[in-house]
Amino acid sequence: MTITYLSAAQRRESILEAAVRLSAESNYMRVTRQEIGDEAGVAPTLVTHYFGTMPALRRDIMRYAVRNECLRVIGQGLAGRDKHALKASPGLQTAALGSLLGGGV
Repeated sequence: MTITYLSAAQRRESILEAAVRLSAESNYMRVTRQEIGDEAGVAPTLVTHYFGTMPALRRDIMRYAVRNECLRVIGQGLAGRDKHALKASPGLQTAALGSLLGGGV
């Protein structure tokens, strides 16, 4: 068994990437710490350690989605009037809503 050690920043990023992947498949408002931990290969308590509350985690998921143009997640945020999704550029917002209608990722 090989153990991979990541810096705190790398571990946080890997957890966030897992959270966004799960969010794109289901909904960012419904993902749980357990699901995210399982996807990232860490304990749910580590998710809490890096992100704190679920509202703080959702905020970071949406910020990551906007920064990396994860259309399905941004579209979910727009549908729910998430303030971070609403800060996306108009073009990104249009593409994100289109991804929900067309089923794209």
